[in-house]
Amino acid sequence: MLIGCTTNQYEIRATGRECMNLTRRIVNTEEHEAWKAWTIERSSTASDRYNLNYIIREDFVPAAYDIDMQTIERFIFFHGGFHQGFGLVIDKMHGMVYYNRSFALVQHLDIIPFYAEFIEEDFTRLLQVIEESGLRDWQECYCGESRENVVDGGSSWVVGILFADGSILRRTGHGEHGNTDYIPPEFAILTNFVRTLGAEIIERHMPAVF
Repeated sequence: MLIGCTTNQYEIRATGRECMNLTRRIVNTEEHEAWKAWTIERSSTASDRYNLNYIIREDFVPAAYDIDMQTIERFIFFHGGFHQGFGLVIDKMHGMVYYNRSFALVQHLDIIPFYAEFIEEDFTRLLQVIEESGLRDWQECYCGESRENVVDGGSSWVVGILFADGSILRRTGHGEHGNTDYIPPEFAILTNFVRTLGAEIIERHMPAVF
């Protein structure tokens, strides 16, 4: 809840690709709760289940700082540029995990090349990495310095976490390839986990029906 607002006022956030696009708008309690319910419904319905854009790009209700990480339903991460990158999805809600080792596009589950059945150890390790990396305390956006008219658009990363109450934790960064000014110091803890679990997903890969 926003400091200085009355008890029935909350915020909904919209974060674009770069930090300057981050905006906030104030809503009342009813709209706040309706938005969270609608978010969960999108994850549950067959038509939207495989499109995770709402977790990483669209308007969202921000999760409380002290939210119980045991209530995570869907976790998405990607890092890379226009032509290359890697990404991971842990979809506890639907019992699957996904990995793309050569491209950052992972928000469309039906085109990710490697997937496997979710196991509880995947979730346990995710919770440990979130704790070790201090993910809760990362800035919402890390904007690195970049030259104008960069041909390849630079590099970006996104973490999006959907919780059982319909709120979302989102962290992101954008900068130039080869720079480190757009990532937090603990970033390697997360990327090492993603690559390690990704390799295991490739080994566990199984056919899935979409």
